Amino acid sequence: MLNQGSGTPFVAFLSVAPKLAGFTALAAIFLRALPSTAHSREPVLLAVCATSIVVGNLLALVQTNVKRLLAYSGIGHIGFMLLAFASGQDGTQMLLFYAVAYVVTNMGAFQVVELVEEQVGDTSLTAFNGLARRAPALAFAMLLFLLSLAGIPFVVGFWAKLNVFMTAWQAGLYWLVIVGAVLTVALVHNASQMLKDSAGHCDSGALRQVLETNVVAINSINQQLLPRLPRSSSVLYVGSTLSEKAVPGSFSYVVSKHAQLGMMRATCQDLMGSGLHTALICPGFTDTEMLRTHLGGDPSLERMFAEMNSFGRLIDPAEIAELIRWAHHNPVINGSVLHANLGQKES
Repeated sequence: MLNQGSGTPFVAFLSVAPKLAGFTALAAIFLRALPSTAHSREPVLLAVCATSIVVGNLLALVQTNVKRLLAYSGIGHIGFMLLAFASGQDGTQMLLFYAVAYVVTNMGAFQVVELVEEQVGDTSLTAFNGLARRAPALAFAMLLFLLSLAGIPFVVGFWAKLNVFMTAWQAGLYWLVIVGAVLTVALVHNASQMLKDSAGHCDSGALRQVLETNVVAINSINQQLLPRLPRSSSVLYVGSTLSEKAVPGSFSYVVSKHAQLGMMRATCQDLMGSGLHTALICPGFTDTEMLRTHLGGDPSLERMFAEMNSFGRLIDPAEIAELIRWAHHNPVINGSVLHANLGQKES
């Protein structure tokens, strides 16, 4: 497991070098030394491929540190490369193209992360607040790298994924192509910043910073991606219990989460007839880095918050990821607010 405290160049190297070495070894062993085992190894290869795509992408959704986000995203990319490898001789050529595209964009993204870390001393999502204002060229480069890693038209990552899908489809791997394609068109807005402030003690600059992360950044991404999403895609906002309620001491966060609810409802109306659907998913107290930071790492406070639902525990991020996956596949919830809080106690 990659440690988010490790040096960024080291993490970047580990994110690509073992993958390339592993696929080189796979190609040498299975395509040259053991070509007769192709039929017997296919079920195992396809199972690992599907698991990597699903698990990697869903776990990446709940990360709040960019290093960890890129690391988990890399698991998903292993799945796409395995899909190419499982597609036969033509797939091997597509694997090379995909690997080159992935290495270039992933190393580029990590380079931006390193530069941001040098500027602010942090690699969390909040470290990228205002990057477009501080360093517009750097922000634009990061946008291109992330669009490519996500496979959004029409950057190099899109063509790499498209070629892999076409080759796999021709090889008869229809269900894996569908799995891979579905996981590339769920636009999930999950980044959030939470400060300790109140209505009488909230600096306007701090409020503006929170709104940039929790609201304005979402709008910027929507402007770029909504016109390019194919039918049956989804736009899912990750809100909070505080999207419809409020508690003392979280003024700017509550304001921004209420704004996200308004964005989702407006998105629902504006997407009528587009074949896209949207929803707001509101997790309760979830075992995340952001919650632990907000509670100051106090175990007694963590236990207190864990006991504020009918199950007496914090929500596992994987449970939220599963709900996001379900929401993406069920357009019947279009325009809905989905509370995922284990039955939170009302006071």
